[in-house]
Amino acid sequence: MQIIKLARVAVAAATLLIGSSAFATYTVNIAQVGPDVVMTGSGSLDTTGAVFNVIPEIGCFGNNGGIRGDLLCTGTGRADRQFRGLAPALRGFGNGIANTSTGSPIFVEGNDLYLNGPYVSGASLSSSSTFVGQTLAGVGLTIGFTRTLALPSGDTIVIRVVAPPVAPAAAVTSIPTLSEYGLMALASLIAMVGFVAMKRKRQG
Repeated sequence: MQIIKLARVAVAAATLLIGSSAFATYTVNIAQVGPDVVMTGSGSLDTTGAVFNVIPEIGCFGNNGGIRGDLLCTGTGRADRQFRGLAPALRGFGNGIANTSTGSPIFVEGNDLYLNGPYVSGASLSSSSTFVGQTLAGVGLTIGFTRTLALPSGDTIVIRVVAPPVAPAAAVTSIPTLSEYGLMALASLIAMVGFVAMKRKRQG
């Protein structure tokens, strides 16, 4: 019994250690959706350890988001918090301006992350930007492109260019058919009609 108790304690301790060492991720997926390019981001970030500055509010591509070389902006509005220390720096990343955006502004420029304050470290973030009437090739991106940027806390920002989402297959509508009982009833009805016809013919 003592060995079993010790084993349970060891498992619980290991679980706590694994849970405490897990890092969060903010994922940006970029895909061709019909005639448009759509960039969506979601997740959370632990900004602990990043050099933090309160800055004058800055916008990005007319507050609608976009990408250019070392710059990625998604969401709408302006940011006033700068977190330094992303590694490696974002480089060589397409060129295009979005037309519409929703959600919190999230900007990445080189080694810097910009958020709208006051941002609570670890809080959920979500945003999207749409490049209306544009293609992945037109904004200088190809499916399979991936960049992973790490914050000092160990949390990461993952940027991926992915294949378009697959539409769910249309449900197949079954054609109604007569059941076995229905067929039996139909056969019985035909037999009865035939019997009545024969009887009338004999009587005539």
